[in-house]
Amino acid sequence: MNKHYFYTLAVLFLPIVILYSGSLNYEFIAIDDAGQLHQNPKVLNWSWSNIVEIFSSETIGMYQPLTSLFFSLLGALFGFKSALTFHLFSLSFHLANTLLVFLLGKHLFNNKQKAMLLAFLFGLHPLAVESVAWISATSTVLFSFFFLAATLAYCNFLKSNKNSWIQISLLMFVMGAFCKVQILPFVAVLFLIDVLNGLPLFEKKRLVQKIPFVGVAVVFGLIALHFRGGHSGISHENYKALYLLPSQLFWYIHKTFVPLNLGIVYDWPLQLGETNYYLSCFFLVAIAVAFYYLRNNRLFVFGLLFYLCNILLHTAAFSEFLGPFSDRYAYISTLGIWIAALSLISDKRNAALKYFVLVAVYAFLAKAQLKTWESTIALWTNNLTHETATFSNGMRGNFYYEDNKLALAKADFEKVDQQPDARLNPDKYNYLYTALGVMESKADKKKSVAYFLKAATISPEVPNFVNLATAYQAIQVYDKAEALLLQCNAKKPNNKDIYIKLSALYFESKQHDKAVRLLNKVIDLGFNDILFYKFRAYFQIALGNVEKAEEDIQVAIKMDKKVNNGIVKDEQLRSLIQNLQYLKKNTKK
Repeated sequence: MNKHYFYTLAVLFLPIVILYSGSLNYEFIAIDDAGQLHQNPKVLNWSWSNIVEIFSSETIGMYQPLTSLFFSLLGALFGFKSALTFHLFSLSFHLANTLLVFLLGKHLFNNKQKAMLLAFLFGLHPLAVESVAWISATSTVLFSFFFLAATLAYCNFLKSNKNSWIQISLLMFVMGAFCKVQILPFVAVLFLIDVLNGLPLFEKKRLVQKIPFVGVAVVFGLIALHFRGGHSGISHENYKALYLLPSQLFWYIHKTFVPLNLGIVYDWPLQLGETNYYLSCFFLVAIAVAFYYLRNNRLFVFGLLFYLCNILLHTAAFSEFLGPFSDRYAYISTLGIWIAALSLISDKRNAALKYFVLVAVYAFLAKAQLKTWESTIALWTNNLTHETATFSNGMRGNFYYEDNKLALAKADFEKVDQQPDARLNPDKYNYLYTALGVMESKADKKKSVAYFLKAATISPEVPNFVNLATAYQAIQVYDKAEALLLQCNAKKPNNKDIYIKLSALYFESKQHDKAVRLLNKVIDLGFNDILFYKFRAYFQIALGNVEKAEEDIQVAIKMDKKVNNGIVKDEQLRSLIQNLQYLKKNTKK
């Protein structure tokens, strides 16, 4: 490696390494990282059977076997206790991608300053932070590496006309497709590169050359459709694709130049207002007009079409999602915007130097954005600084609750209750209302009932009925508590825990006859448990049935393992014996 090349790499890499160095100490994020890595059985153990499983199945709804294979290999070599290795891996590929962007820039502009500017705008931009700092987004960094490598290989093929280069390009494309199917728009980029180089678009020879690429795209497209389930937070019945599309297309252009208020998940607008829609359409029309007037500027045309081809896959025209936008979708897509923008800068020496001030501004914003990835709670807290929907409250409240920060969890969950978000699925609402019910069980018993009732309405299952029954019992509404427990028994017959709860309910409500009838049934069913005999003995004493109470106590004594030389140590049994003796004395009198 000559000194000139070494200095170029140092200048290119050093700012990016400085920017991301702090994130190397960050741990795993509790959003998808568990499902992709340290709780994914396919990834945790390096074995041939798991490798086969990785390539024949999805991971959290996505087909990304090569990404999962890298995770598994890193885990096998360095373990999953620390996220450092995975952060280093992602950062290394981001550096490699920045180098490839620089090489692509040199090819496109034939101007080193512009190429360096393009590389810095790519490597230091705030929109890239999510893809680099979030381990679960490593698939984006990986497929982008193969996308860029395939692009450069195809450019070399056109330059040298050596078939080995197009074969390398195809290999890189296949590798990228195994990382993430979002690489598929690369097929369209092949045609754009032809146009950029002034080649006929539909020449038979060139169409034949692209058949393998199209075939790979079709195969992986079908695989993606097979594995990818619906992940929409908002129904397309509410948001027609053609109505939302202009806002999505313009959002990425806007955030490319003004990358403020970035977050992990963006709000759906409660209504797609006409102002927003028409404003987006106006800007897109303006860009279309610029496209027409600058149609002879091939780089400008190439850049805009590059952006459009890549971003369309991430819009309502093709995808469903939890939010209308996502930073990681901009990682490779907005490269086209910068290519178009830099095509308008003069090629004269030092003409691009003044724009490096913009790079410094973006690096400063990226540093601030990176801090929000320090923890999961920090992510959702950052979201709430600029988003108004309560989805972030629900997600943050979950982590507060798990960390036993109950007051903070309660505040977040109550906001969701007051302003529901459709993106929180029934399971999350069930969790939320159950947690609220538990947290209010001592402070406000009636509120606790209300929350448990909401949970039971969302998910009418035994655990929720039991919680609700317990809450009703706490406010002495015994009839509803009993009805719910009997309903649980019907759903889950002969369950010991439910019989215990019913016995405790009858004990508290002093329904001794019901208790005895229940316990007769329980013991007849074969529940030969000392607890049920002690329960029945208590109720028999309460009803004045001396002989039956004495029989149950004797059975319990025989079952008690703590009895030694006739001495009963069980406090409950000793209390029952004393109560029985007292009953006998009163009965004789």
